[in-house]
Amino acid sequence: MAARTDIRTMHGDIVKRMNAKKSLSIFCCLALMSANAAPAFAQVARAPIGGTGVHMPAGGVLTSPSPIGMNPALTGGVSSIQGSLTPNLAAPSVMAPAVAAPALAVPAALAPVQALPAAVKPEAAPALAIESAKTLAAASTPEKPGDGDAAKNAGDKAFDGSAAAGDVEGAATPVVDSNGQSLSKLYPRVVFIQDVFQGAASENTVSYINKLVEAGAHVVFLTWRPTKGAGSAEEVLMSRVKQSRNNPVVVVSYNGGKISLHGRAANPKPLIESVGAFPADALAKIKKIGGASVAASPADNEAFSVTVALDASVAPKSAISALNRKLKAAGLDYKAEQHPTEAGSAIIHSMPLRFSLPRVMQALDTQFAGEKLSSATDKFLILADSVKSPKFSTSFPKNAEIQVVQNGASLEHVIGAVLGERTLEPVSLKLGKLRQFIEYWEPSHRRVQSVDSESGSGSGGGFGGGSRSRGGDRETNKNFAMYVGTIMYSLMAQMYDDVFRGQHQLVKLTVLQARLRDMWYNPLKHGIYVNKGLAMAMRTPAWKAMSRGYLEYANSYLTNYYFREFGDYSRAARNVQENYVGLSTDRKSLITLDFVSAATGKLYKIHTRIPRVMRYETASGLNLTAYAYRTGKETPDDGEEFLARMLAMAMLKGHARKGADGKWHHGSPDGKIITNLNVQLEYRTSARLHVFDTEDFLRLEEGKEINGPIVQEMISAIEREEADAAYQEYYKEQEQQASKEDLKKPRAKKKAVTAKTAKPAAKKPTRPKPNTRTTRKGK
Repeated sequence: MAARTDIRTMHGDIVKRMNAKKSLSIFCCLALMSANAAPAFAQVARAPIGGTGVHMPAGGVLTSPSPIGMNPALTGGVSSIQGSLTPNLAAPSVMAPAVAAPALAVPAALAPVQALPAAVKPEAAPALAIESAKTLAAASTPEKPGDGDAAKNAGDKAFDGSAAAGDVEGAATPVVDSNGQSLSKLYPRVVFIQDVFQGAASENTVSYINKLVEAGAHVVFLTWRPTKGAGSAEEVLMSRVKQSRNNPVVVVSYNGGKISLHGRAANPKPLIESVGAFPADALAKIKKIGGASVAASPADNEAFSVTVALDASVAPKSAISALNRKLKAAGLDYKAEQHPTEAGSAIIHSMPLRFSLPRVMQALDTQFAGEKLSSATDKFLILADSVKSPKFSTSFPKNAEIQVVQNGASLEHVIGAVLGERTLEPVSLKLGKLRQFIEYWEPSHRRVQSVDSESGSGSGGGFGGGSRSRGGDRETNKNFAMYVGTIMYSLMAQMYDDVFRGQHQLVKLTVLQARLRDMWYNPLKHGIYVNKGLAMAMRTPAWKAMSRGYLEYANSYLTNYYFREFGDYSRAARNVQENYVGLSTDRKSLITLDFVSAATGKLYKIHTRIPRVMRYETASGLNLTAYAYRTGKETPDDGEEFLARMLAMAMLKGHARKGADGKWHHGSPDGKIITNLNVQLEYRTSARLHVFDTEDFLRLEEGKEINGPIVQEMISAIEREEADAAYQEYYKEQEQQASKEDLKKPRAKKKAVTAKTAKPAAKKPTRPKPNTRTTRKGK
């Protein structure tokens, strides 16, 4: 059976909001009904606000048994309000006359969202709901005709409020953009900032972090440093960050060993229990290895990091390698690396930062109880260095967005983009480049790391001297795998084109096998792309020795696929001719997907080509199916899921249009309704099907960017790929196309002939001279 992939949260949540006039009209009507026609019994209408059941009396004032029961968006804890804000109100005709309703008190939990404009003093607010409506109407009604923007801005301010108004000392008004619009609803709920500072953070960075806190976003600062003291988080950043009572910054120090709240205390109380310090016996062994130059922090009885002074007569890299060998020989599972701030020293941490992420989530749920932050990972923004700490940056939930920052300057730039004060350059790349990074480069690059130094350095870890393996059988196998995939991609497109055009004599299995063999040995003749690196590999003895085996593998892939799809050739050929939609070789097959970061507004363009698209009519509608050929390993992995999602979106954008009924139609807005999007991945011995509902894509508008939780996963992959300088250099080599000269086999060199090696020339046999005398006598 086909595995169904649920991507109903793909494009994020849309916040619906009525304009100021409609809001005021409803508000006034509710207040009048509450004052003059209150029912004799309690009438309650349920309104879904962010998934939490909230009771609303018919008079229009929200009540809640406790502030905890309210949606966190209304208490200033989150940056957006999800769901419908309009309750199902009872009609006035069903209300029984009653005496005037008493004054209605506004719950304290609603204070942030019902904040009045600055012109209205809170202490002068009237007690009755009807007078509150009048006050709000006076504040938002334009004084002159044509002042609609002023009315809209006033309504927006009353609707959005300040997510943390009064929480931060010195903050009187919410953060707004250049148009006076509140930005609080645009922010991520939690921003994780990894320590990438080489010195003190800039004033702009501090100012940006303060604005995030004021807007209601929860900030988590993750660092290897101590909380207080010399070279601490306090010294680098936190001493200049404003202290908030209701929205404090969470400081994760010592790689997660200690987690506390930002405050004035000289020794902050841990938010949750501190764990992960060096055991006493381990610390004793490290001191024995390092000698008198070992210093534990913060103290021997609770050491989360150890600094070791290196021998100045030895190169730091060699000294650290020798130290790690000694640690391993002593049975210690710790790694030393270059100290980020102290030259000539190494640092050893008690645990990697990524191991502390579950504790960080526990601390967030403890501090901000009721907001359920651990289940809102699609609202996470992670600012981390994926180059020096790849395992840490990929340890977060997949639907969280990662923006790569490698130093304080890049961190400042990205946070500025979150606030709308900076602009990030767009990124444009091919889907093949991204797939190669996800499926080959990133996994293999991790495996060849000689040192797992996630636990150290200012950015939470580093590669520790690991390097990419070049040459050898592994490199040759990788080149063969790429070559097989390239040839099968081209062969399948040509085969289906021949079937569609009725050239059935060219689609016999024996003919296809002969064509495959010719493609293998003469790639340029058939238009097969070969880069210079692959051309060089083809000229090696290893290629010659392994070529036949890989050719047989490609032949078995073709044979298995042919019998699976064309066992009944007549039926299969008719199906292709009737239901064919497109091939990757078609002139207009290029489809560009535009993704946009919900946090920073950065634009990502991914250029895709779907190998083959077919259509199938069912009783419920029309299905579009994309086919892709995977010649590598057949076990499911992250690359398969990633490819299926990309092809589904590309298929919809390239072959469907939104109709007047709000549904997707094939080809044009008047075409047949598309019910499902299928992605079938063809392997050598089997095929796997991923099914997507088109309703999951109703928010994908033609010509507009796409965002949402699953798109955030793709954005994070692009960010990691673009930040990896080694991969960029590697891919640049792959883009250099080979020429005929590059593919020519080198001629065997003739050995120089010397006097010793030269063989004596063979003498020609001499014929005996005829005996003339005998001849004469015979005559």
